[in-house]
Amino acid sequence: SGDLPVYASRKFSKQGSSVNWLFLNVYVPLDATMFSLLAFFIASAAYRAFRARTMDATLLLLAGVILMFANAPLLANQFWHSVFGGLNFLPDAFPTLVKDWILQVPGMAARRAIQIGLALGAISQSLRILLGIDRAWMGE
Repeated sequence: SGDLPVYASRKFSKQGSSVNWLFLNVYVPLDATMFSLLAFFIASAAYRAFRARTMDATLLLLAGVILMFANAPLLANQFWHSVFGGLNFLPDAFPTLVKDWILQVPGMAARRAIQIGLALGAISQSLRILLGIDRAWMGE
């Protein structure tokens, strides 16, 4: 009875096990299908949400397109060379450099703003509970 988990782990950890077959032939294709459908859903939602009516929406849409192309290296290189092929003074890794800058500089500013907002909200809610102003946590 004590050897049953050891036997089961040896049986199902082999390369040709049924768990491995299920993972490779069921889970991986379903995962790829889900993420490919999710890409179309996100693109549709982004189109509806980010219609470039204002300058802010245009900048956000442009940053999203740059990040999307830079995260797909094959598309990034094809897009970069077809649109900006005449700009030979820029390096081939320029889309990746722009993506990294967007994620590190404005992205870090947004991340810090969210963290400051969360900290201030937690402090204010804690003070309300400690001072007895908010009693909803007790069920009242």
